[in-house]
Amino acid sequence: MKLGDFLSTLAHKSNISIDFGTLSNKKLEELNQIEIDDTVAGQFDTTLMSLEGAKNNPEVLNHFKPIILKAVDNKFAIMAEKFGLGDDFTNEKNTYKKAEMLESKIETKLSELEAQKGKGGNAEKEQLLQKQLGELQTQLSQLTESKTNEISNVKTQYENEITEMYVKNMLSGKKFATKDLPMDVNTAIAKQLIEASLKSSGAKLIRKDGQLKLVQEALPEMDFYQNNKPVSFSEFTDKILADNKLLEVSNPQQQTQQQQTVIQTGNLNTTKFEAELAKAME
Repeated sequence: MKLGDFLSTLAHKSNISIDFGTLSNKKLEELNQIEIDDTVAGQFDTTLMSLEGAKNNPEVLNHFKPIILKAVDNKFAIMAEKFGLGDDFTNEKNTYKKAEMLESKIETKLSELEAQKGKGGNAEKEQLLQKQLGELQTQLSQLTESKTNEISNVKTQYENEITEMYVKNMLSGKKFATKDLPMDVNTAIAKQLIEASLKSSGAKLIRKDGQLKLVQEALPEMDFYQNNKPVSFSEFTDKILADNKLLEVSNPQQQTQQQQTVIQTGNLNTTKFEAELAKAME
């Protein structure tokens, strides 16, 4: 496989934009003359996952599924003990079957209460049954709402993790001035600076049509503007990193001065910096 084709494939999966047009014809020709072993290229291609690949990957599904169901199972365990739902319900391992069993038990109880309502002419008993009926209806409504909220929360967490992956992939492609630091530390520092700048500028990062995009925090339906023009997340990131002297420059002397500035001027929060450095060295 040609090196150019190999890099284009990896860039597409990693959501990284590589502009081969910036290379001279000679450089581009030299790049396309380099061959990558198909077996090695195939291993990279099959190991890296795109967003769509992650959504359909069984291992990713098996990672998030227990997170969704654990909170529901805990709630079921409390209800089983509180209302004496029986050994069959307690011993059932499948969360979805538990939901069906609970719904069936509640519906059966509601039917029994409805059938008893008005019989025997006992107003006090009828009032008690009506109260129990209302409580069961409330419990059923709360259970439905709880399940909906749990699923919504996990979906939000999943979306946030995908966005984090996009940001990390983008930052890992940057040429940092602090080359002596591990890439994980550089990206962690950059991410902290970007998050702080987003918050202070009133911008919010979202994903739309598979791309990172900046919108207004107060009006998410509106694009984020600076100096009367929309700002892309890539432009925003490059400016923040450049302002904090984190990007590599072509002049080696200027680069050394930038590295010293990062250390001496206190642009970074040293507490977070040391924590990230220690974490990366573990």
